[in-house]
Amino acid sequence: MIVSITPEIGIDEIPIYAGGLGVLEGDKFVEASKLGLEYTVLTLFYRRGYIYYKPDPQRGYVPEERDFTYLLDKLRKEDPVEVTFDNTRIMATPYVYEKNRARIIYFYVNEPKDVAEKIDRLYIEDDFSVAELKYSVLAKLSFEYMDKRIGFSNIDVVDMQESFASLISIMIPHSVRRRLIIHTPGPWGHPKFSHETLAREFGYIDGETILTKISGKRSEKIFTVSEKHYRITRATFPEFEGKLDYVTNGVSLDRWMSPRIRELVSKGSVDKEEFWRIHIENKKDLLNLLRSYKRDIDGDINKPIIAWARRLTRYKRPYFMIRLIEDTSHSNEAIFVLGGKTHPKDLEGVGYMKIFKELHEEYRNVVYLHDYDVEKAKIILSGADLLLFTPFPGWEASGTSFMKAGVNGIPTLASKDGAAIEIIRDGFNGWFFGSDIDYPIDLYSSSASEIDQRDYKDLFNRYQEIISLYYNNLDQYINIMINALETFPREVDMSRVIKEYYSEFIRSRT
Repeated sequence: MIVSITPEIGIDEIPIYAGGLGVLEGDKFVEASKLGLEYTVLTLFYRRGYIYYKPDPQRGYVPEERDFTYLLDKLRKEDPVEVTFDNTRIMATPYVYEKNRARIIYFYVNEPKDVAEKIDRLYIEDDFSVAELKYSVLAKLSFEYMDKRIGFSNIDVVDMQESFASLISIMIPHSVRRRLIIHTPGPWGHPKFSHETLAREFGYIDGETILTKISGKRSEKIFTVSEKHYRITRATFPEFEGKLDYVTNGVSLDRWMSPRIRELVSKGSVDKEEFWRIHIENKKDLLNLLRSYKRDIDGDINKPIIAWARRLTRYKRPYFMIRLIEDTSHSNEAIFVLGGKTHPKDLEGVGYMKIFKELHEEYRNVVYLHDYDVEKAKIILSGADLLLFTPFPGWEASGTSFMKAGVNGIPTLASKDGAAIEIIRDGFNGWFFGSDIDYPIDLYSSSASEIDQRDYKDLFNRYQEIISLYYNNLDQYINIMINALETFPREVDMSRVIKEYYSEFIRSRT
């Protein structure tokens, strides 16, 4: 059996996730179940989910409370599991979602009430001591479940998704194979826990407190999620060079390729006229979605729809979209779709949400979806004409939005970061702009500002070239779309990812 421990997983039936990691793990689960793998995911059930916003006339957007306990009715309940933290007895009920031989075990913390309340939000904590509580409890519940319900002798490998899920590496027997998968080059992916918590809860008294180093030392292998991310991580943690490897992320084609496109691809070679007819149908679906947010939208089907949708935080460079919309407002040549939200403690991100709202209100050709989620992403990434992927180079581990667009024949104008540099071929199935930097730069430094200025200028020029191509040589633009459709699926298919991670376990079943 393969066991994956993760802070979050987002599947369509249980849509509790914060962003990229959760959706990625959901895609892995879908594909593992399809391949018939004995695959078990261990995670927490967050009763109140992540963060959700509603519009507010004075403040732009304010948090909105949600309760996801109704989703437990879709799951199979098991007997409670008991652990302790800080000498406090904690009870959790495992709820199971099953698909073929794959399972997700959601630990729903029942008592004590004060602990349950601290654990009921994903990535939302009053202070870091709550994060220490949350992920210590996840590790201990996972250990108990593996020990008492699965049996360590039945486990082939334990994969730890991000350092927050890696405390289990201190607990499980040395005979159990374990691997760390790092999903971000950012410092938030390499947290420090206090000496006191590590000693009290896990008997860990070594000097190191960075979770990545603690778990990396105990892992037989450390994976990153793109070739560039591998190079950056190797420079950040040179002591792990012998253990480091990479498996470039992918997406579930079943989940992300639109039904119309899937039917077209199933016929074999892609007919150009048929593709364009299908794309227009997908585009109409997107325009209908946009009208539900803005009744007076400029809905000209002949105008290109430009999409930028992701978490609103500085390294994603949402300010590029603000500037691009304002710089092109006089031409009214495209429709812009903005989507995404921010962590409530990211005050800069909250500010971007407010500016996106103002752009939505000011321009008829701009629509902002503050409640962007998987279901809306499926419509946007199959119905847009161009996706913009703008992370600051060196800060994006992989990125998958451009993959989801590409498998629907939607090309991307991308910065040279993450997995984009492995899959996009400039001028053939997408385009690039900007610098290629393979080390993290302080995003608030003068160097970053200079890079931003150069990169935006290049983005603007490439964007103008692409828009000109769309209007003046649509036939060639469609060729690039078809090139994306013919190249992306085989490159980014999640079945390739699963086979690279678990080839030996798949072979053992055949």
